[in-house]
Amino acid sequence: MNLIEELFRGKIMLPKNFWYVVEHSHAVKRQPKAVKLMDHRVVLYRNAQEQLVALKDQCAHRGAALSAGWVEGNCLRCPYHGWKFESNGTCMEIPANPPGVPIPKRARVDTYPVQEKYGFIWLFLGDLPEDERPPIPSFPQFDDPNLRCVFGEYTWNANYTRVIENTMDCSHTLFLHNRSLGKSDKARIEDYEVVMGDWEASAVLDINIKNLRGIWQRISGKDIVTQRIYRVCMPNVNFVGLKFANFQLDTFMAHIPVDAETTITKWATLRNFLKFPLVDANSRRMGMKLLGEDEVAVKTQLPRISSYHTSTTEVLLPSDGTVIAYRKLLKQCADRGWLSETPAFAETYSNSDRSASAFVDSVG
Repeated sequence: MNLIEELFRGKIMLPKNFWYVVEHSHAVKRQPKAVKLMDHRVVLYRNAQEQLVALKDQCAHRGAALSAGWVEGNCLRCPYHGWKFESNGTCMEIPANPPGVPIPKRARVDTYPVQEKYGFIWLFLGDLPEDERPPIPSFPQFDDPNLRCVFGEYTWNANYTRVIENTMDCSHTLFLHNRSLGKSDKARIEDYEVVMGDWEASAVLDINIKNLRGIWQRISGKDIVTQRIYRVCMPNVNFVGLKFANFQLDTFMAHIPVDAETTITKWATLRNFLKFPLVDANSRRMGMKLLGEDEVAVKTQLPRISSYHTSTTEVLLPSDGTVIAYRKLLKQCADRGWLSETPAFAETYSNSDRSASAFVDSVG
């Protein structure tokens, strides 16, 4: 069984046939780098031409992690018995073999399509032919010379589906982040439109914030109306755009599903103000603080894993339209056979209550 089959055999909800962000580009050098998706292992490294290579992180011999080995030219050497694998996954040397002994045809490891874009590494997990794969979504903000970019990461004790929904949630900011960003006496979310695209959804709405705190107050005043852009792109990317006065602050977040209860968010913020390197540290601290405030609530949510099925334990409202849109995308994956589910969902979700499904069907 190869990595693709293992990932989607029903352990947990994980869409296939998409490009997954798995790491920052700057984090992968010549030394092999291990990444995990739902307890399954992939190794990344750069060959002699600095091109990225992605292999299953499990030697074909005795199952040792290739990420503990080292790069030789374009090849990866296993640290256990020295088997040497080419970038196409073929074993080209077995040190223990006497001269003239052929290398078994099964002595190979799986390889995976990989790309670099926007400062991130994207790994394709699925079985679609190249010309049928959904493309990597477009984020022109990364090409804007007027925006300064800062990278970071955060580890959550929560399932990635709940993390994605949190960053699409447009009504929690004035409560969960009131000590960091500011308060408002206008918590009502006016009706807004959710636009469904090809494997993505987005919405634009205004949020009034009073008594802004810290650096935000100094650059924009005390009371402002912020325009927020929420966007989710399958399978694991969120974008939150923030415009206030003449300022722009965009946040790109890729949520990597390490296992059922661990998610690593690789993020980047882009700003058009205070574009000095000395401000970067403040930007990172603020990003980490906001995600930490989010985790306080997200890690307590039940059920721990979100689903596109109608929930008997949640009361969904029109203000949850962005969250419902993400669940609609999950349903589209399931309808195509691109989504596996753990049997535990049957205990928490039921099709008997159609209230939330009505919202799902109405989005877009």
